[in-house]
Amino acid sequence: GAGAAAAPLRTGALSAYAALGLPLMMTALPLNLLVPEFYAQHTGLALGTIGLILLATRLIDAVADPLLGSWVDAQKGAHGYLRPIALALPVLAMAFALLFSPPEQLDTPARAGTWLFGTLAAAYLGYSLAVVAYQAWGAELAHTDAGRTPWDTACRTSGALPCARAGARRGRRRRRASETPGTARGAPRSRRSGRRRRPRPPATAP
Repeated sequence: GAGAAAAPLRTGALSAYAALGLPLMMTALPLNLLVPEFYAQHTGLALGTIGLILLATRLIDAVADPLLGSWVDAQKGAHGYLRPIALALPVLAMAFALLFSPPEQLDTPARAGTWLFGTLAAAYLGYSLAVVAYQAWGAELAHTDAGRTPWDTACRTSGALPCARAGARRGRRRRRASETPGTARGAPRSRRSGRRRRPRPPATAP
């Protein structure tokens, strides 16, 4: 009786907690995969410059992560984990929107690089703060390793599965676009590259 009555509540709590994992993972996928190609096409930045900017922002994020974790721990007693998440999500959303909506005034590499660095660093910081608080919150929802496993699994699978499907669809579209009639599977071989030769007709007696 008691276990059966508690099961729907636990399932609902898991679903509510996992609901935030999907938007977080859906923002992480474009940040990690689409930024280089997008800025190379829309701003003309060289891929080498984009790579250096990505490296610089990741280094800043690596230094900021422990500081964000300490601040989240300090907020835990007074405000819980909702306050860091509530502060991080608007920063992430605004930086994400600005990152993929560069203004037309970015007509020089210096301006484009500055815009990319600022918006990407803000997006990474907002994302890191939200993820640190979100995962710490999940760890506090249970007091044993066996109890934390469902929360951790719900957090990871809620976003990882849709992102994996989106990445697979993008890969299939790119493969189809890169295929040409001459290189597509099953295309006829040219006469020069073919290994077999047509048999010569038998000679007839005069």
